[in-house]
Formats: sequence, structure tokens, C-alpha cells
Amino acid sequence: MAQIDDGFFAIEGAWWKWVDENCPSSSSLARGKWMRENVFTYEGIKWRREVTAYKSNSGKIIVIDRSTVFLSEDGRTIRSDAGEPNRRNDADRN
Repeated sequence: MAQIDDGFFAIEGAWWKWVDENCPSSSSLARGKWMRENVFTYEGIKWRREVTAYKSNSGKIIVIDRSTVFLSEDGRTIRSDAGEPNRRNDADRN
């Protein structure tokens, strides 16, 4: 089951607004690089956003779920975790 922290949707919305207003590129590759390299200020605190994507059980490059985590300069985290774990790496599966 997916887990979404309180405040996630507010900070995620603020982050996308900040990206749209500040990112100098419209190219998806350049935009992605810019997003990974920059931090933004939300409610007076600097935050960094990290996204982890999960592949399908077959191992193909199909993203079936992802986790998004915001990390603040003062040590707080706000996250939206993926749902069920991917059984691809489950030792009991085979």
C-alpha cells in the first residue's frame, strides 16, 4: 500500500510551480538535469527533491511505481512511497 506523508501534495505542488517559473529549459533532458541539481525554498527552508523509479518484475525499462522524497536542510523528510514492493528481488519468489 502506498504511503503519503501529510504535506506531500502541498510541497509537490509548490515544487512544480517553482520549476515552471525558474527552469530555463524546455528540453526534457536538460530540465531533468536542472531539477536534480537545484534546491528550492519552501516556507523559508531549502528542500531537495529525489525520485526513485521501480522497474517491472520482468526487468524491462517500464516504470511501474516511484517514490518521491523531499529532504530539507534541517533534516526533515516528506515522502510519497511506492506501493507494494517489487517482487523481482524477492528471494522467496523463485
